[in-house]
Amino acid sequence: MKLTVQISEDEYKAIADHIINVEEWLQEAISGKAANCISRIIPQETERLINDPNVDQIPATREALLYSHFNQPDYKNRAEREDEVDLKVESQP
Repeated sequence: MKLTVQISEDEYKAIADHIINVEEWLQEAISGKAANCISRIIPQETERLINDPNVDQIPATREALLYSHFNQPDYKNRAEREDEVDLKVESQP
């Protein structure tokens, strides 16, 4: 997936003043955050599958566990979960 980030020229210069390769640093920062998120998802998904009486086999690979997590019928990403919470708060008297 390709993402684009926009920063001002001054912001770029400020980062470049401290970082040798801004693009590489940005890629590593995003990859690090993704790895951190994945390291939280894997045990959560494993636990969910262990506690599901309808599951008789648990995936053995990281990719298969991520697929299982993201393909749950009721899966919602963070923004969707936050929107749901906001709607509940707004609907309360």
